[in-house]
Amino acid sequence: MDLLIDIGNTRLKWAMHEAGRLHGGGEAGHRADPAGAVARLFDGIDAAPARVHAANVAGEALGALVTQAARDRWGVTVRFAATRSQCGGISNGYSDYRQLGVDRWLAIIAAADACDGPVCVVDAGTAVTIDLVAADGAHRGGYIVPGLALMVTSLRAETGDLRRLGGDTLLALSAGDPAPGRPLPGRDTAAAMTAGSVAALCALIERCVDALRDEVAEPVLIMTGGDAERLIRHVARPVQHRPQLVLEGLARYDFGKPTG
Repeated sequence: MDLLIDIGNTRLKWAMHEAGRLHGGGEAGHRADPAGAVARLFDGIDAAPARVHAANVAGEALGALVTQAARDRWGVTVRFAATRSQCGGISNGYSDYRQLGVDRWLAIIAAADACDGPVCVVDAGTAVTIDLVAADGAHRGGYIVPGLALMVTSLRAETGDLRRLGGDTLLALSAGDPAPGRPLPGRDTAAAMTAGSVAALCALIERCVDALRDEVAEPVLIMTGGDAERLIRHVARPVQHRPQLVLEGLARYDFGKPTG
């Protein structure tokens, strides 16, 4: 039994992997208290894993905390996945493959493995990343834009008239959503900010799916990340929601092969 850990920009996510299946798991926000988040993660695991595999985009300090916790708790060394130029039939589309975040790479691997044809992979977290993979497994590149909370925060910070919206109002904006379907124009400042951010992201996602329409098969749209469920309500096309997509890719990652 292996422990898989996705060390994201704001959250730690984990699951156990055994006999080709993910089970159990949980998550913990780490921005306010990284050491506490790592402790909560390890406290939630009852049985000692044989191996610990991780993907880390949050920096060396948090990776070191996870490494030390696994060593202290079970005497196990954490193995970290790295982005590669190739993985089976998947080819990395970046000119320098190492610049593609390992979380995106693992999500691409899992999504392409789950689909027989072109796929658009969306990870809606602190930032929203969108990656396009052709039917032949060629990664065509992607997009990175601010996530919902960052969009609202930047509006408040950079637009003088909106600075009157305090912290409580900002939290309310982040928690609220337009009604399901196409986001309608907001009828007050808070609603307009929320609806505009949701509409902008959904429009970009739908345009990216359309960009793959020159393929033989209809592109599959797969979404993951903390804001995925909020965006799915407003995207006007079928969506596969796979909240553990990065962990699915980590389960498929072959640590025995070279990193190039």
